[in-house]
Amino acid sequence: MTDQHPLTDSFLQSYYKYGDGPYDEDQMRDVADRQLEQVIKWLNYNLSSNLYLEPVGYSGSVLDVDYVIEDLREAMRPETTQEEN
Repeated sequence: MTDQHPLTDSFLQSYYKYGDGPYDEDQMRDVADRQLEQVIKWLNYNLSSNLYLEPVGYSGSVLDVDYVIEDLREAMRPETTQEEN
């Protein structure tokens, strides 16, 4: 691993060059890092249960990846915002 964040200043500046105003590269990296930590926490909590395991004959079970993705997407992008609740 490298010590450099994958969201480099040059990447952010090139990606958002058509944006509607100023932004802070460090804040954007912090937000991305917090969101990654939320995903990791969600995965640790949810994948530790048998909720996403689908039986496969006598050989055991497999992870239902589509179900995991659907629930993760819902957890990260709920239909209602906190302001609406």
